[in-house]
Amino acid sequence: MNSRKITALLLSSAMALSVLTGCGGVNKDKTVATLNGEPVKLGVANFAARFGQAGADDFYTAYFGKNVWTSDLYGNGTTGQDNFKDSVMDSLEDMYVLQLHMDEYNVSITDDEKAAITAAAAQFMEDNSKDAINALGATQEIVEEYLTLETIQSKMKAAIVAGADTNVTDEEAKKVKEQILAFREAHMEPKEGAKPWDMALIAYPGKKTEK
Repeated sequence: MNSRKITALLLSSAMALSVLTGCGGVNKDKTVATLNGEPVKLGVANFAARFGQAGADDFYTAYFGKNVWTSDLYGNGTTGQDNFKDSVMDSLEDMYVLQLHMDEYNVSITDDEKAAITAAAAQFMEDNSKDAINALGATQEIVEEYLTLETIQSKMKAAIVAGADTNVTDEEAKKVKEQILAFREAHMEPKEGAKPWDMALIAYPGKKTEK
């Protein structure tokens, strides 16, 4: 991944404080998960969640309203922010797993990429106000860690795709087709009470649930 792509990951760096609910003053060194003996720090998880929340706010509020982050969208006792945090943790776990398997795919972070990551993180810290930085829970080290994980994920995905077996048998193709048809049926012709359903309506806006 070249320096331009790394910098592009943080192009929308001026964060809107209005969407960052809650307090950014967390114990950044607290361990929130352990993967293969390596800790996942709260600082990185918190930054990933708040950075992602700020970036996704326009999309979610357009479909679910301005109270999307504090509302119980699916009636299961959790808020939109709770669900988003869970999604972020899943994504971070995937990133750290990919990091653990870099050697298997001969993937590494070059010196140029490390320098680009450091520069992009420094620019991010400079571009944002003190209030925004505090709300994000950002530090130079945390932003660098986040960008490093993003870079590894991108390079690992490319390496995995490059080494994938692209030969598909007729039987495998048939199974994939059946799965696609089953998904389309479930989401284009939903039964009353089926949840979660909101995102499916976004994917197929012309379809409505049965009454």
